[in-house]
Amino acid sequence: MGNGVAGSCIFYDVTEGDMDVPCTGTNECYTPSGTYGVLSTSNSAYQPAYGTQTGWDFATGIGTVNAYNLVMAFGTSPPPTPTTLSAAPATINLGSVDATGTSKPKKVALTNKGTTAALIESVTAPPPFAIAGGKDTCSGQSIEPKKKCSFEVEFAPATPGAVSDQTIEVGYNGGSPAMSLSGTGIAVTLKAPKSESFTAVDAGVTGKAKNIELSNSSTVPVTLETAA
Repeated sequence: MGNGVAGSCIFYDVTEGDMDVPCTGTNECYTPSGTYGVLSTSNSAYQPAYGTQTGWDFATGIGTVNAYNLVMAFGTSPPPTPTTLSAAPATINLGSVDATGTSKPKKVALTNKGTTAALIESVTAPPPFAIAGGKDTCSGQSIEPKKKCSFEVEFAPATPGAVSDQTIEVGYNGGSPAMSLSGTGIAVTLKAPKSESFTAVDAGVTGKAKNIELSNSSTVPVTLETAA
């Protein structure tokens, strides 16, 4: 084995010597006397069967290892690219909604722009916003790179007034994309005449009908079910 090696060597190649293995019998076993001999390529003379040479050999394999240099040569593997979810739209305004009603749902798509799968546990929205039931294809799913999923969010204000500074939270193996929520609750009012007078008619006779007009003074449509 040479003694002049670089300090950065990982394997030291053993190039001198051989491996002597006791043997019995007459097949590749040199036995000059007694019962046991030595492994040899000749049965009549000692010719080492496993000598060393440059590079790999049966006697020493790849040589001896410098454990420190081997570990340092592995280096540090770069961390995998984290999953990156992109939301569209990222700003979600549900508009003006009757304070006793619910807005039309708005669809939001999430796209995985990373290189590893995005494991999405849940998608949640704070009241008075909510994730519309049956329209969520993201929660509990693994979204592969360049694939997308979607959900719908709706707004059900309990009282009149603007609601903002709310966000949708996505629970997954990465950072939640920023999705802001806003909407306005409207108090719906209908205007009608304070009173109407009818001319006198005989008992059992139907008088002339009068048209009563209602007006919606709010900014949202109103659906009337009955008038009595």
